[in-house]
Amino acid sequence: MNKTILLIEDDDYFSSVIKIHLEKKGLEVHVAPDAEAGLSLLTKLSPALILLDVMLPGMDGFAACLRIKSDPQLKQFPVIMLTGKAKFKHIDKAFEVGADDYITKSSVIHILLKTLDAKIEQYFI
Repeated sequence: MNKTILLIEDDDYFSSVIKIHLEKKGLEVHVAPDAEAGLSLLTKLSPALILLDVMLPGMDGFAACLRIKSDPQLKQFPVIMLTGKAKFKHIDKAFEVGADDYITKSSVIHILLKTLDAKIEQYFI
């Protein structure tokens, strides 16, 4: 079973917390600091799951997700959007561009990690 996750996240602290947490669960995590780097890694890694931040430098996560889901060779990769924007319009937009799911970033990191665990179990069980 492929246990590779591509995390596209520009916040170093946040990505390191997520990476360490998921690696403790036996998953292989690769981090890209922006959408362009993430898209480049995507074809090399063929991850089982993409965790994609919405707010990124350059191309935002919505545009990156749309590129992934519009490409016949990439659209099979599941994308979970990570967003600090909890408004319905942002969540709706995530699904409009093809996201498979979303997680609202919590200011309390342990709540975010529990939510992430529940979502990831759906893809790795």
